Amino acid sequence: MFTGVNGDTTSGFEIAGNRIATAGDDTIVVNGPTALSATAVINASSGLADVLQLNGTTVFNTGTTIAGIDQTQINGGVTLNLAQYGALGAVTGTGATDSVTIASTVPFSAIFTSATVETYNLTGAVDWLVFGASAGATGQTFNMGANLTNTDAVIGGAGTGDVLTVSSAAAVNAFDGVSGIETIRLGAGYATGVTPTAASAFVNATTPVTFDATAVTGGLAFNLTAVDNRGLTVNLNRTNGAADSIKVDTTVANVVNAHAVSGLGAGDKIDFTVDASQIHTVTIGAFNAATFAGDVNAQLATLVGYLASFTGAVLVNVAGSTDRYVVVGDLTGFGGLVNAADEVIKLVGQNDLLIDGTSLI
Repeated sequence: MFTGVNGDTTSGFEIAGNRIATAGDDTIVVNGPTALSATAVINASSGLADVLQLNGTTVFNTGTTIAGIDQTQINGGVTLNLAQYGALGAVTGTGATDSVTIASTVPFSAIFTSATVETYNLTGAVDWLVFGASAGATGQTFNMGANLTNTDAVIGGAGTGDVLTVSSAAAVNAFDGVSGIETIRLGAGYATGVTPTAASAFVNATTPVTFDATAVTGGLAFNLTAVDNRGLTVNLNRTNGAADSIKVDTTVANVVNAHAVSGLGAGDKIDFTVDASQIHTVTIGAFNAATFAGDVNAQLATLVGYLASFTGAVLVNVAGSTDRYVVVGDLTGFGGLVNAADEVIKLVGQNDLLIDGTSLI
């Protein structure tokens, strides 16, 4: 089960059953797939350069003891508890798809991840504090299953590809402690909906976030009204036949941060603060946040028979793009114009006139 390297002899290792002890700075190699028993003990020396190499799939029993390890190199998948993870020293992933699965019963469970370990699977109904370590264009995946709550904090690294996966949640504000994560992937059975709490870490974060709900089989309700400092993207499952709703209140003054939606289907709803009694369609040459209202109004003025309505919607096509903006508000102002206070949402990759049966409510 255990192998000593670096030219050590029996004087450097004590191997008896599932027990190994070292004297000096050594490297201990565990070649998987293997499951370490409750009586297995890895006890390294008091040196500063003891290395544990875990190759293949390694599963630690809850009774497995680790001590004196300064660095652990993972090439494959490792399953262990929180205390054992803390005993691994500095963790490095050496493979292309390394993973660490940590089970915890500690009420407050904090972990610092390794940038070279691609996936962390976290299990246990505890308060998690997770520090991501991604950098550059890379990312890590954090699989939380049904364990994420609003008392957890998952903090992504500096990389641009961090992913959080959640299969279900007990409350709509479960993502309040999430920040620095670029993609939140919802499982097929996710049914709770998403309503971030004002002033939460999620709302105050600046990282652009995409909710990937393309695998969800039921209808979801997203209330994004608390987030106005950046645009969120919601990708829905257009073919699941279930009704989704998106509630927004981002204004034209902040159109650069308009929330974006894709995958709208029949029965879905976009819920604005005001109701749209008329719908007008225009096309602008290009999107420019600074001139958006003026560009839309110039096109409204060209519509034959256009009459200002008390609460109207304008579907704004962008030439050469499949994106569309929907503006809803009081169009009875000067000439029935779009203004900075009107509400706006962005539809991505969907330019059909009726938005496939979607309602503006």
